[in-house]
Amino acid sequence: MKLLHNYFFFLSFFFITSPGIAQNENLTDTYSEYFRLNSESLYLHLNKTEFLPNETLRFAAYSYYTEYQQPSLPTTNLHVSIYDKNGTFLESKVIYMQTGFGSGFIELDPEIYKEGEYLIRATTNYLKNFNEDLSFLQKFKISREKKEQEIDQYELQVFPEGGNLITGIENTIGVSLTNPAGKGMTYKGRLFNGNGDSLQLFEANTLGYSKLSFTPSAAEEYYLEVTARNGEEYRLPIPKPSNDGLAMETNYSHLGDFIFSIKTNDNTYEKIKNDPFLFTIHQEGKMKTANFQVSDSLETVLTFSRSFMYPGINTITVFNKKNEPVLQRMVFNRPGVVQHEVNANILNVSADSITIELTAPQLKADHSLSLSVLPGNTGISSAENNIVSAFLLEPYLPAPVDNAGYYLQPSYDMRKKDHDLDLLLLTQRNGKYFWKDVFNNPPREKYLNEKGFTIQGKVKNDLNFKKYRLAVIAPAQNLYEISDLDSEGKFEIQNIFLLENSEISFNLINSKNERTPAEVRYQIIPKKQYKDLPKATLSQKELTSGQLDENNPFGDSGSELATVSLEEKKEKIENPAWHTEAAEDINHTFVIDYIRNKGFKIHEYFGVLQIYSKNLTLEKPNGISPIVTVNGMRLSRFYND
Repeated sequence: MKLLHNYFFFLSFFFITSPGIAQNENLTDTYSEYFRLNSESLYLHLNKTEFLPNETLRFAAYSYYTEYQQPSLPTTNLHVSIYDKNGTFLESKVIYMQTGFGSGFIELDPEIYKEGEYLIRATTNYLKNFNEDLSFLQKFKISREKKEQEIDQYELQVFPEGGNLITGIENTIGVSLTNPAGKGMTYKGRLFNGNGDSLQLFEANTLGYSKLSFTPSAAEEYYLEVTARNGEEYRLPIPKPSNDGLAMETNYSHLGDFIFSIKTNDNTYEKIKNDPFLFTIHQEGKMKTANFQVSDSLETVLTFSRSFMYPGINTITVFNKKNEPVLQRMVFNRPGVVQHEVNANILNVSADSITIELTAPQLKADHSLSLSVLPGNTGISSAENNIVSAFLLEPYLPAPVDNAGYYLQPSYDMRKKDHDLDLLLLTQRNGKYFWKDVFNNPPREKYLNEKGFTIQGKVKNDLNFKKYRLAVIAPAQNLYEISDLDSEGKFEIQNIFLLENSEISFNLINSKNERTPAEVRYQIIPKKQYKDLPKATLSQKELTSGQLDENNPFGDSGSELATVSLEEKKEKIENPAWHTEAAEDINHTFVIDYIRNKGFKIHEYFGVLQIYSKNLTLEKPNGISPIVTVNGMRLSRFYND
């Protein structure tokens, strides 16, 4: 029998330290102000999560506005870094994002990456504005052979619904048996009083969550005992309940309406029977409110239809007359959460090739698809989350949870999934956002969205700078930019994308187009970050994982495609020059990314691409149109992708 530390959380204890707001009408404005800045949710889809030494880690990157449920457009620079399991920095790259999508890879050099566990992190400069750590973090492993997974230490925890356990009334508590990474284990349990009498039996779902209801007495002590499926036994004392306060119970009608019961005992009712309370439903800066008083029956019931609730995660908070939060609970409203089906059918399997047909008749606009194809039953991808759970669940939860993708994956038995999801949310403590920050510390826009790189510098030649302009050249990627100089020889070139380790040269150009080598002192912004992970970040998100997205980047925006066939065959590479190609030159999922990063201008609209050189002439003020050939055939200047 293992006696565990107490993981009981009284939400009201935390809230007592939160300052009040004078009037209820100010609460909505204060809450809205806290979410005034649009935070981004990030997701990396790795090709797998277990690698051999010297393999390549490839990933697709997605950036999303949770509030608007659409890709985030302003940021083009995604910072992707690798850390060891202790959070020590190893390597970083800046990935170019376009319309919320990007891709990249990292060579797992065995001199740097020994066998063991690592973390990959994605973040943006703009996310520095927020109090919460909104970066994406996922674990991966490098190993030469498949090793048996060690048994983790599991923790038994209890969570009173709403945050409080009150004497004299029926209370609901959630129970979880999970490891520090959130991976659960099934169990059977009993509730005992201090005399050792068994009061109630309960059983967990397959993810390690359960709940029970009982009426605690002030004179009794209580504890839980559970037996996990591996035979381990766990015991946890339940702290003494409070004689004062409110409790919450959530139920659902047969029509799916949300039913919230606010309960209290006789002792508390005499103190608060004339007090006004505010019931709030909120999400990402949006808030709906309802005023109520505690009924003399000691139970006040508030019912809301699903159409009244926000799609996805809704946080319920009850405030007292001083506008101090006293109850809080998260629920999930499935209607309004848009999910389109993408069907995959294997058309043909032959030797080492496979043809897959994807159908998505409901999708009528541009979409993105990242697809990782792995041998079956290899166990080299343990990512259990997916892009849907990353954008609909993870932004609201205090820590990653095991198998988050399960809760949102459509199935024939959605009632069971709704029940399991409700058990998960019952055990999520305070959520990710804290009222002390909402009241006292709203985010301020100190950091802007990064769009490419900026080169700042000063020409050191002893010249009259009014007669010259500066040419900045990166031959390896066909970058050619012209910049004016101020009277001191200073210059700045913004919004360009540079490949890592690019060689840059500078020339001074006079009015006669004569060139003079320039001696330049310069810096490239943003600079690379070489920082270890904060310990708090490491402990909270150590085992975040991802799964493939079900959208299609290759769809023609001009017409809907009923099916897309993907076929892969191994081909022998006979050109030795391929092996000497610079790694960064092939670090692109799309051909147009490669062309853009070679210094050409790309204009896209309605499925049509226009490609221009950055070399400007009087006759071609928008740039010269280059020659483009596909499979030996020359294309016209305007062509479909």
